[in-house]
Amino acid sequence: MAPLAGFTGNPFRSRADMVGAASALINPLHPHKSASGARIRLPIETAAGFDDVAAQLEGFARPLFAIGIRTGTAFAAQSFGALTGSPIAGAIVAAQGGEYLGLQLFCGMTMVVSTCFLLVASPTINQAHRLRSAHTRDIARLPNTVPPLRGVKLRGSFLDSDLSRSRRPKTMTPLPGFTGNPFRSRADMVGAASALINPLHPHKSASGARIRLPIETAAGFDDVAAQLEGFARPLFAVAPLLMTEATAREDPKLLTWINGLSNGVDPLHPEYWGDIGHVDQRMVETESISFTLLSNPDIVLNTMSQTARNNLVAWLSGMNGKRMPENNWRWFRVLSNLALTKVLGVPESDVQTQVDEDFAMLDSFYVGEGWSSDGLWSDGRAQADYYSGSFAMQFAPLLYVSFVGGDGERVTRYRRHANEFAIKYWRYFDRDGAAIPFGRSMTYRFAMVAFWAVAALVKLEALSMPVIKGLLLRHLRWWAAPERATMFHTNGCLSIGFLYPNMYMSEDYNSPQSVYWCLKSFVVLALGAGDGFWQCEEEVHPADLPSSAFQPAEVIWPPRQILVNDSVHHYLLSSGQGTVKPFKAREAKYGKLAYSSTFGFSVPTGTLLHQLAPDSTLAVSIDNGESWSLRQSPFDVGLVQVKTLDGASSGITSRWKPWSYLDIVVDTTLISSPVTFPGWHFRIHKLNYSSLPSWTASLQVVDGGFAIASTTEKGLFFPEATEVDFDGTECYSVSAKERRCLVVSRKGASGIADLSSASVAEQLATSAEVLRPDPNTNLMASRTQIPILRRKFLPQLGNPDEFIVTGVFASGHPCSQEAVCSWNAPPTEISFSGGVWTLT
Repeated sequence: MAPLAGFTGNPFRSRADMVGAASALINPLHPHKSASGARIRLPIETAAGFDDVAAQLEGFARPLFAIGIRTGTAFAAQSFGALTGSPIAGAIVAAQGGEYLGLQLFCGMTMVVSTCFLLVASPTINQAHRLRSAHTRDIARLPNTVPPLRGVKLRGSFLDSDLSRSRRPKTMTPLPGFTGNPFRSRADMVGAASALINPLHPHKSASGARIRLPIETAAGFDDVAAQLEGFARPLFAVAPLLMTEATAREDPKLLTWINGLSNGVDPLHPEYWGDIGHVDQRMVETESISFTLLSNPDIVLNTMSQTARNNLVAWLSGMNGKRMPENNWRWFRVLSNLALTKVLGVPESDVQTQVDEDFAMLDSFYVGEGWSSDGLWSDGRAQADYYSGSFAMQFAPLLYVSFVGGDGERVTRYRRHANEFAIKYWRYFDRDGAAIPFGRSMTYRFAMVAFWAVAALVKLEALSMPVIKGLLLRHLRWWAAPERATMFHTNGCLSIGFLYPNMYMSEDYNSPQSVYWCLKSFVVLALGAGDGFWQCEEEVHPADLPSSAFQPAEVIWPPRQILVNDSVHHYLLSSGQGTVKPFKAREAKYGKLAYSSTFGFSVPTGTLLHQLAPDSTLAVSIDNGESWSLRQSPFDVGLVQVKTLDGASSGITSRWKPWSYLDIVVDTTLISSPVTFPGWHFRIHKLNYSSLPSWTASLQVVDGGFAIASTTEKGLFFPEATEVDFDGTECYSVSAKERRCLVVSRKGASGIADLSSASVAEQLATSAEVLRPDPNTNLMASRTQIPILRRKFLPQLGNPDEFIVTGVFASGHPCSQEAVCSWNAPPTEISFSGGVWTLT
């Protein structure tokens, strides 16, 4: 808990108590006031449904209700005199003791402020999600609306019609040592590791075995296990520092981790972590503890008493024989048993049966080309996300390889799988280091490059060490950019979220401490300063290597995806993943048609269309939009040949049933042609149904493009423009005639166009629009816009025989002439013949 002095524990018995409470609540706002005092913006990147200027006005105006209690009396009297010219204002105040009249006058002034707020914000607060015009003119009119307020000294504020002078205040909380870190050397990584770990120390328990951040959100497991997360997950960085840094072994802060380990496994200690039960979160945390033991056997054992060692053996052994999920968790038990036998002296025969059982299950997850799914691949569970690589299914085997050594069959096989995996895994990372968010647990952030960290440990051969070093460090530099400091709380701790705190995208197993799995990427610090990895110069992105026979699009079949690294946008097309497991927002995390390193993806907040935030997906309704079904768990996945002017390539096909109880099946083919049509990808749909229920008014299908940030640098929503010139102006345009729309910002562009035949478009009543989804739905930006096509299948017109074709355009870079040409030059014809799609 973080008690607020003056409010927490306030007896609220007297006026003085109220004054003290008001001051306590208001004082923390002052550091967040704008330079001219007219705005307040707290350092939290979640957003409301109206523009950020109105939100900052909230911060200024709402505390005014309390300011009059303490300091408003004199100001109210002065204001009363100024507004009315009354010579008796001061006498009345004096006669009343400065209390009653001050409050009366203050309330009147607050009504004026509230009126101003409504004039400013009312166009943006309403729930019409079709975009209208900008509201700059409404704010600019304010000085004329309330002439008496012209004299108030608020330069550059809401009452100043020259809004160009009013910029959005900076709210980011940079973390010294991480934010702005160049990530060029091992010393840089050591500094970053220390920067991430140091803010945790104030939140350690007295005996060092638990860490609980002062955030009251909860995970689905008990709080003791959550506090164990806080202790255990930083060990991925602490253990390498203890292993390689002589000074670290004398650092009392770092040594508290060893003491905490002894206390946490002691069943008689108040900070005991508790026995490991069936399907217990404690099982997950054994991975980093085992890593610490295996990488620092002498340091750990020389520091621990024999009783503590015995307790550690008993605690880790408690996982054997317990039920575990049939997924990546099995690796945690394998590594724990390895630590028991290699470090703690447990005979191999005592654990061999359990190890063999776990290996047999893990081997069954292999799906080819070096990939393993997170669980047995099946119709009800087709998952190959970052758990298949950096989070677990490559990371843990390579840790095993690094500690077992030798060239045994299993070690050789894991190295072969990792090399096969590496050959294509680099495609998930853009040239600037950004990764494509996909799947669950995105709050682990830069754990997405943990594979490259552990690949460096075992010296994989598929890519050179300079290339691996570049992939690892570019990604960390991307996160260290100042504009991404929004992921930190003001106390320096990481938040649950992605680029900003966001509980909508979190999992039910995310405690405030969970996020420190990101430190898996710091296991590379186990390589000492003299290692060749640190001595070599990092190499450019694999796509830019002189020896590279680079193709901008490539099918990666195990995850059923096409990875596209074209000249204007880095993204993937996805068909074939899904799960029946009740993961939060599973349709958004696995079922979308495309995912982007620039635009991320969006998650739902509710069941209405704008709450579902249907970017890069299909949404279908049969009840006039009262409810929607979003694409999920596609089946009959396959590849199809595509011919374009730049040669032959592959598309990916799938089928999907929006409702199990209705005879509706949607066939979709996804095609990318990044050379001929850079920035574009194409979705070809065919809806198959024999009849719709009699109660169905119409079958609506919404096809969504990429979600893009919707506010200008000043915090206002983009205005609508009749045309978009890509001249750097942030705006959006909708062409009803051409059935297409486009949003352009300083970050890039996102558009969508109907490329169906004119007869199909007319039959389906196709329209283009820009949807404003709920705030805080997107991983990258808290306020977004989504270009969409809305199509209505009218029962009386029947089901179209022709294919429905959608073109989706995106540029992930500041708009250029290339983007202009690409947007204005989609295919003129998309045809299908002899099993081959042709784009011309």
